[in-house]
Order: sequence, then structure tokens, then C-alpha cells
Amino acid sequence: MKIGLLGYGTVGRGVYDILKEGGAHEVVKILRRKQNVPEGDGLFTADPNEVLLSDDIDLVVEVMGGDEPAFTYMKTAMQAGKHVVTANKQAVAEHLPELHEIARKNGVKFAYEASCGGGIPFLKALCSIAEFDTIHRVNAIVNGTTNYVLTEMGRGQTFDGALESAKLNGFAEADPSADLSGADSVRKLAIMASLAYHTYVEPSNIYARGLYGVSKEFTSALAQNGYVLKYMAQAALYGDEVSLSVQPVAVPSDSPFASVNDEFNAVEISAERNGRLFFSGKGAGRYPTASAVVSDIVDISRGADGMEFTAKKGVTPSKTVEKGDYFVFMDGSCVKTCGVSCAEACARGFAAKILK
Repeated sequence: MKIGLLGYGTVGRGVYDILKEGGAHEVVKILRRKQNVPEGDGLFTADPNEVLLSDDIDLVVEVMGGDEPAFTYMKTAMQAGKHVVTANKQAVAEHLPELHEIARKNGVKFAYEASCGGGIPFLKALCSIAEFDTIHRVNAIVNGTTNYVLTEMGRGQTFDGALESAKLNGFAEADPSADLSGADSVRKLAIMASLAYHTYVEPSNIYARGLYGVSKEFTSALAQNGYVLKYMAQAALYGDEVSLSVQPVAVPSDSPFASVNDEFNAVEISAERNGRLFFSGKGAGRYPTASAVVSDIVDISRGADGMEFTAKKGVTPSKTVEKGDYFVFMDGSCVKTCGVSCAEACARGFAAKILK
């Protein structure tokens, strides 16, 4: 299969390396910024149409990130009869129904396993389970930056010190606001919930509370009472409504999530017939994410279907958690903190009280 690559950053380079070593699929053209295109090298181009409209290309891999121009490029590629594989959680979350409809209309495959959880192969499993089972809950750690920061705080670092360490080790961007505000996890949860409940979940329908104002004293108080603080994306089905939230959660120390540390991610699917399924692995980095992209390429080359999304169930997304100062536990219960922040609650000894 002939591959066109949109983007040559961390993940793009990883995809190229894996495909070059494997030999079964060939990258024939790579889109880069004009200033980064080597003179006289026919592999690279600054013209997107050399990838999107070339008759020599069967499948386009989009790893540029962001909404535009990535969304337009993917749409153009599929309209030109090319399969599309992407790791772009923002474009997929914002345009999921439209991208699937374009793929169906043009008889091509659209896949995005790498958009959630890096190299953890769980989206295909989630789709499969959702076809014949009722998914009651999805609990997930899907952001490597926040998980690394909280892991370091559990080791005694301050919030600022842990964030700086994450940047130095390549687990946080220079501007980590999308991670710390919850925007990154929200996009991933929107994708997961849409597939799990056959209802398009817009990111704006998910309640997000950022990872700010957490002190090492607070995380220490939690540890003393048998809890670990994790930044969780959660979906829970209640009748015909699904509650959706992204926020810090107190996880019991004997939970599998408590031992998911550093840049690792984890997803737990709780279903009626399947029971609880737990997936864990590296959620970020060049090769884990690139491996998920290549897995989609291999599946499509073998004739497997891409990801499937069809709105068919009357489930309504709901922000059931009200905004305000509270603390959330893994079982879904909330404790009001009387109008004070988590850090202030800890300073007043409130954390120890509410956890006993």
C-alpha cells in the first residue's frame, strides 16, 4: 500500500520509521512546512495536493494535529477515494459524524485508534463491545501530562516542580494548558463516549474541572487515608442519560488505576455481559502512538473495516456534576468542601475528615 503522510513531527517520524523498517507499506510523499522541505528530495513537499490528490497514494495518514487544516485535508483525501488514518483527537472529536459520513459516501475506510490512549489498542474493542453489549461505565486516565504530574506529586514534588519535570522529560508541552484545563481529556472522552453509546457527544457536553490548585500536602493527606489522586475521564450510563466528566478523582489505593503512573494511560470498560475490561499502556510518545497508527494501516490493508460510528441509541449526554467546590471519589460520590479549594481544604485538615 502506498502511503501519504501529513505531518512529520514526533508521531509522523515514528510512523515513517516503523513503515520503512517493516517494508510492506511505502511512504511515497510527506507534507512538511515549506522551510523544512529539503531541496531536491522528492519525498517531501510543501504542497498538500501532492499528497491528497495523487493517484499514486492509497492511504493518507494525518498526524498534524489541531482542527484546521487537518479536518479539510482528511475530508479532501476521502473525497479523492483515499483511506484515512489519524491520531488527531481534536479534529475527530469535533467532526466525528461528518468524517464517518464522508468515508461511507466515498467507499473508503476511516480509522483513529491512536486518537485516544496513545498505543493502547482499546477503541476497536470498545466499538465491538458496544455493538452487542450495554456499556455501563468507562473510566479512563488518558492524559500523560496530568498523570505524570500527579505521580511526581505522590513522590513528594510540588505541583510546579512536577510540571517542570514533565516538561524536561518530554511529557508536557511548553504550553500545557490543554492538558491541565482538561481540554485534551475532554476530546478523548467525547470520542470514547460517542462510540460506546452510539450518540455523538460534543466536547462542549462534557464537564471539565482542571488540574489546578492541588498541593502536595493534599495528595499526601489522601495517601495517608488510602487514596491516590488521578485525573480521570468518566462516562456513566443512568437510564437514558450518560453522565460525562473530566476531573481529579480520589482513587482507592487498591484500584488498578492507583498503580498507573508517569506517562502511562489506562481505560476500564464496564459492560453488562463482558463485565470489567482493563487496558493499560504508554499513552504518549513517538512509537506508542505511531504503533497505533500503523496498526490501523495494517488492518485496512488486510480489508478490515475502519472505525464505525452510527447514531442509533437515544442516549442523552448530561453534565450531571454541578460546578463548584467539591471532591469526587471513584465510586461517583461527591463531598462538598464548603466553598474552599482542594488545597485550602487540606490546609484546614478537611481532607482527613472527609476521608475517614
